[in-house]
Amino acid sequence: MAQARENKGHRDGGGEHGVSRRTFLGYAAGGIAAFMAASIGFIGLGGVLSPAIKAKSAGHWVKLGRTDDFPPDRPRKVDLEIAMKDGWMETTQAKSVWVVKDQSGEFRVFNSRCTHLGCIVNWKESDKRFFSPCHAGVFDIQGEVTGGPAPRSLDALEHRIDRDELWCNYEDFVLGVPEKKSV
Repeated sequence: MAQARENKGHRDGGGEHGVSRRTFLGYAAGGIAAFMAASIGFIGLGGVLSPAIKAKSAGHWVKLGRTDDFPPDRPRKVDLEIAMKDGWMETTQAKSVWVVKDQSGEFRVFNSRCTHLGCIVNWKESDKRFFSPCHAGVFDIQGEVTGGPAPRSLDALEHRIDRDELWCNYEDFVLGVPEKKSV
């Protein structure tokens, strides 16, 4: 009878100072639930923060052609296809640049989008100017604004010559603002 009184209240066999099976299973279930909640929270936080901490793309280096393919003082439009990767999706986007070679052989490469709203500018040989068809933006052969609503000159792109081939680092920039900022 004394033994029956001693175990009264401890029916699951835990004793007075030990952890009962029921208590242990409660702690284990709580620990597993906490681990699962933390894991789900961590994955969700990663999804929210990943665009903010993703490394900024520095553009896309593309070959424009041989340096002798570009006559001096005659801007030439070069059409490009840029491979874009977003997660598992890879697409190509049609882009273009204007290449200007001066009499001394120096090159300038411009993004072909007007800095006002992004319309593709065209070279008009008779006027020796670039024209934007959307809002009458006008740029000289150096890409400087000479008329219209464009807030800045044409966006010059980084370029290099490697083994007589002209390459440029294609980038798009924020439109409609005076400062040149990468998108």
